[in-house]
Amino acid sequence: MTTPQPFEFRRSRDFGESFSALSEFLRNNIRNLFKSLLFIAGPLILILGVASSYIGTSDAVATLSGANPNPEQFSGEIGIFIFGVILFVLIYFFTLAVILSIVCEYIRYSMETAEDKEQFTVSLLWGRIKARFSRHLGNFFMMNCIASLTMIPFIIATALILVIGFERDTKITIFVFLFLGALFVIAYTVTALTLLPMMRTMEDIDIIDGIRRSFYLIKKHFWATVGFYIVVWIIQMVVLYAIAIPLNLIISEVPPLLFPQTPDGEGGMGSFKIIFQIFLVAVKIVEVGLGLILNGMAVTAHALQYFNLVEQKEGVGMMSKLELIGTPEFPTLSSDTAEDY
Repeated sequence: MTTPQPFEFRRSRDFGESFSALSEFLRNNIRNLFKSLLFIAGPLILILGVASSYIGTSDAVATLSGANPNPEQFSGEIGIFIFGVILFVLIYFFTLAVILSIVCEYIRYSMETAEDKEQFTVSLLWGRIKARFSRHLGNFFMMNCIASLTMIPFIIATALILVIGFERDTKITIFVFLFLGALFVIAYTVTALTLLPMMRTMEDIDIIDGIRRSFYLIKKHFWATVGFYIVVWIIQMVVLYAIAIPLNLIISEVPPLLFPQTPDGEGGMGSFKIIFQIFLVAVKIVEVGLGLILNGMAVTAHALQYFNLVEQKEGVGMMSKLELIGTPEFPTLSSDTAEDY
């Protein structure tokens, strides 16, 4: 098993240093992190990939896109389809919560074992996750609930604007200002709450105090934080689409070339159809899995920003270093200890 490289989390960093730190941590720990994500979240990713393939090729999607020549056949299965989509969404969000817990617990583990060089194992990390998974799940649930609730006042205000008899130009002006205001409030709230998971992993704090502390830390640092997050998100999307687009082109373009349409309109796949379906499922698993695993990069960026803001506001890491000033690196034995020995 590999041993993670020591990394200084408790440090104040500027915009450029944050990217260097993110790159350094992922480069030194990518093997352990990927192995953890694969073994712990892998079964859920497998389920989501298979489900995504099924939903994408179902009669429902064909009917909604107008490609189903017999839409009446789908009407009897609408309930099953809706239930499947809801179940897919629930499993997807649960998987995101699992990935959140993996990254946060791994970062805490790497900080606590930086000195003793404990050998990393996935089972060791899994034990830590199980011990605090309810806390991680609560963090994820609360973050999404608050973000959703933040939108409600603006939805109500928009409905009132449409109902009240303003002139068309007045409605557009009010709507634009309302939209920009809503966008800022939602972005500020979501950005602040991204600090909550790592905070509650490292600190003994309840969820309400954690939310308050998140807004305290983000105060006067919102624009730098959201800028850092946006660039990380762009990197995620570039990596994701660089892999997903070629895979989807293969799915859409290769089969017609290899299996031309037959005169009866049934297609020329024949016995190769099952092979293509298996390949389609495999591609969907890779596509869904890659998107979820790349989310670990965002969680790592959020964790780094949490430590960064704590240092800028409170200087916890710096205080620890000051306490060590004058302490010898290799303390000598006292005279009593030496005599006893």
